[in-house]
Amino acid sequence: MYYFDPFLDNGKKDGKYEVIYSATDNNGQSATLRFEIAIGNVYVPVIHLLNGESYLASYNKNTLFGFVDFTAKGWIFEKVNDDFALAEIDLSDKVIVTLTAPNGSQMLRFEGKSATNNPESQTKIILDRLGEYKITYTVTDDAGNEGTLNFTFKVKETPENNNPPVNDLPPSGELPSLERVPSLPGCLSSSSLFFLLATLGALIAIRKRYI
Repeated sequence: MYYFDPFLDNGKKDGKYEVIYSATDNNGQSATLRFEIAIGNVYVPVIHLLNGESYLASYNKNTLFGFVDFTAKGWIFEKVNDDFALAEIDLSDKVIVTLTAPNGSQMLRFEGKSATNNPESQTKIILDRLGEYKITYTVTDDAGNEGTLNFTFKVKETPENNNPPVNDLPPSGELPSLERVPSLPGCLSSSSLFFLLATLGALIAIRKRYI
């Protein structure tokens, strides 16, 4: 029986191992059975982007690009009496962020607690090359477990007229005047209605005079 102690050898025994069973009979025929086991801390760290929805799928050429903040967490074994327990730890200061251009060259690389608190990440990148860019977030814990988060976006040519047309509005945002509003079928226009009311008023006045 193999007894695993995560505190021996500074955790160097953490990881995945291949176990091999082999047997050979008297005729020289052999058989092999292989399988993999995980020992110790094999939990992959997790990276979380704060306001990651602010990253767009595409940008116009020459856009000034900035990074969003992030956090990362991992797990370690803690000894509790005569047993072991997993404890969560903060790995945000070990995250490495890289930005790769469409031609495969690395435009920026920084490591730090967070994007907003890292001076290197405050450098604004002008997206002056057309094509697909890639942002990679990578973090590795002391046991060698690696967590990765990738995000890609495209840069396209800026349209000549970057302002979409405003439909169904008069020039300068004016509201239509009464003269511009067409009369509905079966309805009186404003001038016809005024003439009708004036005529009715005159008839009523004449009637009262002769009663």
